[in-house]
Amino acid sequence: MNELNEFRKRIDAIDAELVYLFEKRMDAVNQITIIKKAKELDVLDVEREHFCLRKNCDLIQNQLYLPYYRQFLLDLLWISKSYQKQQLERTFVSDFAYGYIYVKKEDLLKQMSHILMNGQTPINLLQKKEGFYISFKKDLMNKKGDFE
Repeated sequence: MNELNEFRKRIDAIDAELVYLFEKRMDAVNQITIIKKAKELDVLDVEREHFCLRKNCDLIQNQLYLPYYRQFLLDLLWISKSYQKQQLERTFVSDFAYGYIYVKKEDLLKQMSHILMNGQTPINLLQKKEGFYISFKKDLMNKKGDFE
C-alpha cells in the first residue's frame, strides 16, 4: 500500500502543476479573446486547431499515450473555445452542456441527425483519416431561464 500511496502523491504533485499551467494557459486565452473581440474575429480557427493538434501530438514520446493525449488536447481546446465564446457572447458556460463524439465516415449523417433530434447544436466537425470528431452543445436553460 505504501507504493500505491507514493504514486498517488506523485499524481497529486503533478495535478498541482497542471492547475498552475492551466491558469497560465487560460490567462493567455483571455488575452487572445480580448484581441479577437477587438478585431471581431471568430472563436473557431480550424487551421490553428489542426496545427496545435499536430504539433503537440508530435511531442508525445510514448505512443501508447498518444490517443489519450490527443483527447486531452481536444478537451483543452474545447475549454478554451467555450471560455472565449462565453466572453464574446456574454453567456455562461454553465448554461450549456458540451460534448463530442468520434464517428466513422459511414455513420456521419446518422449521428448528425441524432444530435439534431436531441436538441443539440453541432459546433465543429474535425475530419480524421477514418472518421470525424463532432463537437456539439445543448442549451440547458429553458425559455424561462430555468434549468431543464
